[in-house]
Amino acid sequence: MRALHIPRSQAPAQRWTVAPDDHAPKVLATSPALTVNSAPTLPRAWFAASGSNAYPLASNIQHGHFTYCRGLPDSTGPTLGFRPAATVTTLADGTRAPSGQQFSFYHEGDALELHFQNNDRGYLLKVDGEYLGLTPQSDPGQTYTLLDFGSRKLRRFDLITYKAAFAGVWTGPQDSIYAAPVRGPRTIVMGDSFSEADAGGWTNWFAESLGWDDVWTSGVGGTGYVENGNGFNKSWRDRVQSDVIAYAPEVVFLHGSVNDLSFPPAQVYSGVYDTIRAIRDALPDCIIAGGMNTGAGVETWNAGQLDVFDQAKAGFEDGGGAWMSTLELPHQFSGDPVGSAAQLVDPIAAGRPGNGGTPDGLSGQSGFRVNTSSSTADTNLRIGSTVEIGSGATRERVVITTNGLSGGRFIYGFDGTFRYAHAAGEPVREVPPCFLTGQGGTAAPTGWGNTNLYVGADGFHPSPEGNIALGQVNAAMLKRHLRNIGAA
Repeated sequence: MRALHIPRSQAPAQRWTVAPDDHAPKVLATSPALTVNSAPTLPRAWFAASGSNAYPLASNIQHGHFTYCRGLPDSTGPTLGFRPAATVTTLADGTRAPSGQQFSFYHEGDALELHFQNNDRGYLLKVDGEYLGLTPQSDPGQTYTLLDFGSRKLRRFDLITYKAAFAGVWTGPQDSIYAAPVRGPRTIVMGDSFSEADAGGWTNWFAESLGWDDVWTSGVGGTGYVENGNGFNKSWRDRVQSDVIAYAPEVVFLHGSVNDLSFPPAQVYSGVYDTIRAIRDALPDCIIAGGMNTGAGVETWNAGQLDVFDQAKAGFEDGGGAWMSTLELPHQFSGDPVGSAAQLVDPIAAGRPGNGGTPDGLSGQSGFRVNTSSSTADTNLRIGSTVEIGSGATRERVVITTNGLSGGRFIYGFDGTFRYAHAAGEPVREVPPCFLTGQGGTAAPTGWGNTNLYVGADGFHPSPEGNIALGQVNAAMLKRHLRNIGAA
């Protein structure tokens, strides 16, 4: 265990504008007609590259017709289309991949065509801050996508994609195109498979909720602060210099580490501490925030995993970062905690059901009773709260879904079964709420909890709706931190 390090106060040189807390992606009420063609139908070309069809040159997009962000441009070879540079180390042998890309520009006219040399990974398009749709548009091969708005107007366009060869736009002969400003600081999100770059991934909705453009995605599946994908990848500690520090971000947000749950707590502490210290020492004014993710509700976590979680949090904070995890949202998101003096009235056997057949039903042989009374407020628990039952090697967490009376005492129910046996008198206390509730998913819904909507078909990674929600909740925690330190 490392000695306690007191992090230096984070005093950013500037304040950044962030979107309001209720900000969510908006879709155009009336979308323009969209037609995908194999050749241009409008006469004037505005190339993303510096060359032409006859003589393509290596691209240099900055200060041109389009503003490029969310990564770096690839200037290693001739191309008419504009390609993102590889910035993320994906394999142990040094193989790298792009982090993503965004093109922003203003157009004055009534119609334009987006020219792609290839776009099989899909793109999202915002027009004056509103999306054409929330599902990426995918068009493999060379395409010219015509958007006809029906009226002439100055509009801002933000084109968000990944690994696409964007060649530029075609417009009417009297139209204008010029670069739009980049909003917000350079931000790099470091993570695992939850955060792998994708036009519809949670990091885009994180950027959207913040109101920032230059948010890079640096995710590698199967990795963590310590975990290196069984030797095939690099851990975050091993790639933080090349993939984060090298690009001098003003904000770093780390989201992941469930891949570290099989390692000893002390080893995870060291991995987290070393990663955060590397960023803090190299970029002393950088905002460092984030924590550990979860692929399901708290009922799926065992005591050993909670120990790893606690040590990851300690390493993050000791290293000089601001911890914020979707497993433990700030209490501000659920109100002041109650139930600090509750204890089990009865012994509990491992495997005892948390409810009487449904999350809102109870029977005499389900749930748990505590020393609750209407006259003792600090023993009362509330529906919707997350509580930790027991301590040490048998502690576990559940979300209360219902309550009732049994033998003059309140009995509380939850979704699932008890993982461990507990003796009467063991403590029951409210802990910060989890972002995910329930144990289902889109492929196997259980009838209760937001996991039925937010967890995808594999039962672990986010669904499209889950990616939007995950981006919003991580942004909400970061906004709260930025305001607290005077950065927003």
